[in-house]
Amino acid sequence: MGFENPIVEISIQIKQLNEITFEIILGLLSFELIPKYLKIRNWKKFLKQYWLDIAMVVLIPMFAEIKVFKAITLAKKIKIVKY
Repeated sequence: MGFENPIVEISIQIKQLNEITFEIILGLLSFELIPKYLKIRNWKKFLKQYWLDIAMVVLIPMFAEIKVFKAITLAKKIKIVKY
């Protein structure tokens, strides 16, 4: 938003806790797919029935990375505006 100082300072510990929580949730979502596959034992049926679960495991980290890239580009734009 163009502020020099952040409105609310987020500590490094909270950022690390956020990353750890994100990785735990992603790991649980991934681990949840194993019993589902073992129940079906057919890749085509597994993909057809649990495509949304698989998409979540694949897309969640991608959107998290996009969020980081957006923040970087926003920071660059703010620096350009300052000049």
